[in-house]
Amino acid sequence: MSGIIAVSLLISPGAYQYEDESRVCTLTRKNFLISFLSAIIIFLFPMITITILYGIIIWHIKQHNRIHLRSTNAWRLKRNMKVFKNIFIFTSILGIGGTPYLFSTIVNRIVPIPWPLYSISFLSIACSSAIGSIAILFTNEQARKIICAKFRRRQLIIPNATMNKKSVKVNQIATYHHKIDEIEILPANN
Repeated sequence: MSGIIAVSLLISPGAYQYEDESRVCTLTRKNFLISFLSAIIIFLFPMITITILYGIIIWHIKQHNRIHLRSTNAWRLKRNMKVFKNIFIFTSILGIGGTPYLFSTIVNRIVPIPWPLYSISFLSIACSSAIGSIAILFTNEQARKIICAKFRRRQLIIPNATMNKKSVKVNQIATYHHKIDEIEILPANN
């Protein structure tokens, strides 16, 4: 739905206009209807959709937990807290990024705001998208371990047999690291 509306804004003659202040052809702030529709499409619709979907996920987790025994309750509680933390992170990033644009659009209808403030509020959406992508990357445990290993100039080895056990071995790359680790040689089983 939002894709159809966004494409219609691209072909609309009143959506993108040349702004004298910035010397850029961008979503106009002079046409309130177009600016407000853009704020709804870019910010409110995804925010509400994500909140509803995550609410459904949390509801299903609670329903699933009521069915099972209490023996694994601590593990499930830890998993639920991790899911809730991720939901909170993603919705907060989206909310912090989109709120300035929505407010600047509404305030601009009442009192004209300076172009730099409007431009910064428009860029906050792009910045929040980038920060959201980075947050998704770092909330994934396996991706976080790979990135941390790369920053420490180590090679990450994940054996296929231990993939399900969530164990990861990190070896130092000899070309990047000058330290020599002592290795204990175990006796062979005969």
